[in-house]
Amino acid sequence: MSTTSSAEAPGENNDSVQLNNVPSNSGPSSEEQAPYSIQVDAQLYPWMYMTSTLEACFKNDEETTHEESDSHSKAVNVEEAAVSDPHVQAEAEQPIKFYDELSSDKLAKEAPKVMHSFQTHGDACAQVESEALQIASKDMSDVDLDDYENNPMKPYDDMLEKLEALQIQASELEIAILRLTEPMSAPTLPGLSSGISRSDADNSNSIPEQIELEETKSTPESNSDPSSAPESSLELPPPSNGISIRTEPKEPSAETREKEAEAAVARSQIAPIFDACLPILRARKANIEMAQQLVEGAKEMLAMTLHLESLGSENGDGDDYNDVENDDDEDSDTRDSRRDTRLAPGGNSSDDE
Repeated sequence: MSTTSSAEAPGENNDSVQLNNVPSNSGPSSEEQAPYSIQVDAQLYPWMYMTSTLEACFKNDEETTHEESDSHSKAVNVEEAAVSDPHVQAEAEQPIKFYDELSSDKLAKEAPKVMHSFQTHGDACAQVESEALQIASKDMSDVDLDDYENNPMKPYDDMLEKLEALQIQASELEIAILRLTEPMSAPTLPGLSSGISRSDADNSNSIPEQIELEETKSTPESNSDPSSAPESSLELPPPSNGISIRTEPKEPSAETREKEAEAAVARSQIAPIFDACLPILRARKANIEMAQQLVEGAKEMLAMTLHLESLGSENGDGDDYNDVENDDDEDSDTRDSRRDTRLAPGGNSSDDE
């Protein structure tokens, strides 16, 4: 009995502990459910804390994003208001006009063509100038004049023709570059935009004086005649306030003015590039002129050498002819002297000797 009572006592104590821990609405549970519930709670509370923290972060981020978007939209509105100014808008449209003009037919064809011609002209100048220096620096003693017997000046003439062609091409390139860099149309004078010529404006003060002189020319007799009164009134010019008004020229359309503005913008962008080519072209022209002078000097030297050679050959032929004549004279003198000795009295002939 004692053992059973002692065994039942711990059971009763355990039941009392479980009743205290478990809520009133739950049924009886085993001893193993207590640590499981504590583990579930330990896992649940961190997740709940994390989710609540993330929700708060998301909410804060959303609010800051809305605030940034609102501030950015306000800043964009302010920038658009500033760009709406015509001056700023014109500056922003300049690159667009530049690319539009580059895509047009005239500038798109002329500018690359001129630049390609400029580069090829530079290569040709370098090659021809080196050949001209070689010809000009050639030593005349090393030249075989027999090879130039038919046309000794041909290499020099050919080189001068090449240099002249390069000079003409340089002038044409300079004109083309100036045509590309110059503005499309000259600005009109503000005082002459109403169709009134400058000569008319200068002579405007003299026209009323001429009208007054014509009115004073009529005599009293002619004024008294009623038949002549209408004729004199017809001869007077119509009043024009002293200025001869001419019909105004037709104004260009908006599209034409826009194209001219685009062309001007494009040329203003390209002008510095082609302006830098002009000093190079002028230096090339100076080098070509120097090469021409060197070749012409070498040509004159060759001509003088040929002239001296021709004079030397003529003098050599004359000396040979004089030597032959002198030999003949000496032979004839010896013959005459021998003949005289034979015919002299008391003289001995060569045969007897």
